[in-house]
Amino acid sequence: MMRFPLISLSALALLMHPGSMDVPLAGPLGRDISERRSTHIFESVAIVDEYDEEGRYTENEYAIKRGLSVPDVQTRFAATGIITCGKYRGSAQLTGNNDTITTSAHMFTGARDCDPGTPPESCTFTTKKGNDTQTRRISKVVGNGFKCPGKQKTGNDWAVLKLQRPIERVEPYLLPSLSDFYIKTGDKIVSVAGMSIDFHRRHPTTGSKSFPKSIEDCQVGTVYYPLGKFSTFDTTCDFSGGASGGSILRASERGTVLLGINKGNNETLKERENARDNGIVRREKYSAGEYASYHVPVDGEFLKAIERAISGGAK
Repeated sequence: MMRFPLISLSALALLMHPGSMDVPLAGPLGRDISERRSTHIFESVAIVDEYDEEGRYTENEYAIKRGLSVPDVQTRFAATGIITCGKYRGSAQLTGNNDTITTSAHMFTGARDCDPGTPPESCTFTTKKGNDTQTRRISKVVGNGFKCPGKQKTGNDWAVLKLQRPIERVEPYLLPSLSDFYIKTGDKIVSVAGMSIDFHRRHPTTGSKSFPKSIEDCQVGTVYYPLGKFSTFDTTCDFSGGASGGSILRASERGTVLLGINKGNNETLKERENARDNGIVRREKYSAGEYASYHVPVDGEFLKAIERAISGGAK
């Protein structure tokens, strides 16, 4: 739910309680985790995102903004959809092939208490491309970054799942190559969420509220390497409940690459509820570790789990 300008980044930043953002259809929001002692390995640099306004658009709005056709936009981002687990909804995406999806671990496992929550096999994944809506049940978990019992790290908030049947007529996002992961402050990316609680549109006749897919052009802020390992990165992308597990993308010559998934931001529970219930959004200047959106990179064990899922390997 944020849109903020970037200021010059220091060479050292702490990652402060980004917070999990699974969204209940009713009831309390989210769970929180934190990871500290993260260092920014890039030099300080100013970013030109200098305005403070809503940066997200619907598919139709984004097509107009970029001078593209609506079907082209719908096709490009069709892999991002909604995962529904009982009373909770979040974002997820087809990754690597048409029966593998990625999303946040906190959809299924409590970050603080390791509460198992809704069994993944009781969840569904839905995509929408134009008038073509498809829903599939989850068949199994191939990988879950949360290791219980114990304190969960921000960079482990990922899950890889298989669908009972492939989604048809939708192009999955590609896995990143080594060259894709040379990311630095100011790099342009695209954030896509299946839904967000503070991003809605009203029907022109009935006034009914809907929560469409959102698309935003934004930028990389800080990359964190605690203990020398690529763990998380933050961005200027807007974020709110329901966007957890959604797509951070970059175009390459091969196609649309999934660089990472949404994790959370620095908003308080009260601020998230205020946005959900009253439409009052908090807008601040970007500040590494203090006010940003945080993302889990498709790397390390997360990437290996996706590769196992695609190849048909067991958990």
